[in-house]
Amino acid sequence: MPLRIYSYCGELWAAQVREWEDSRQPVENRRLYPVVPIVFYTGRERWGQEIALANLMNLPAPLRRFVPSWETLFLNLQQTAPEILTQFSSAVGWALRVLQAERAPLPELEHVLQEALSGMEGLPAEQSGQWKRCAWFLIQLVYHRRSRSEAPELMEMVRGNAKRSKFHDAKEENLMQTYAEYLNELGEVRGEARGEINGQRRAVLRLGTSLFGPPDAVTLAKLSRRP
Repeated sequence: MPLRIYSYCGELWAAQVREWEDSRQPVENRRLYPVVPIVFYTGRERWGQEIALANLMNLPAPLRRFVPSWETLFLNLQQTAPEILTQFSSAVGWALRVLQAERAPLPELEHVLQEALSGMEGLPAEQSGQWKRCAWFLIQLVYHRRSRSEAPELMEMVRGNAKRSKFHDAKEENLMQTYAEYLNELGEVRGEARGEINGQRRAVLRLGTSLFGPPDAVTLAKLSRRP
């Protein structure tokens, strides 16, 4: 992570240099923007290492002062109190609150999702774009992070709130409906494909057993791999 941050900062500043050159910015006016590095951690295991480039090197103490160092802000989503995420009622804060509860039992997730959708109604009119981006994020989050049996109901909750929202946009609603239908169909196709593959595996297993006897553990493990 320290090396990635170092590389990202360099890329951002290199892009700014290209902007100077493209716009023919006078040399005396060229000043780099500061970069504030933030690590956004969504995992559940403890992050135990300091984010410092020197930690990636085997250095004697006198040489550490020659290694670039900077302060990195660190947000551990799972260890952040929900009220801190939502205290400013921003679209990003509500999105993070739902992401925080992505693995919660269904009733709890439904409550958090409804709370987020209601809280987003407090956004000012000029932030309608943020509301739309957050709504799309929530649809994709529940589809990709919840089970096939739960996702359609949760997506419908988002779509229903979008329809009643003060930010309602008929075109956006139609896009959401079309996208939700596409995702559901995609899930059915994948399920059918997995079912067909599993049937083929059983057939191969029966044929192989009749010809060569019971398979060994390695062969069974290979047949058990998910498609």
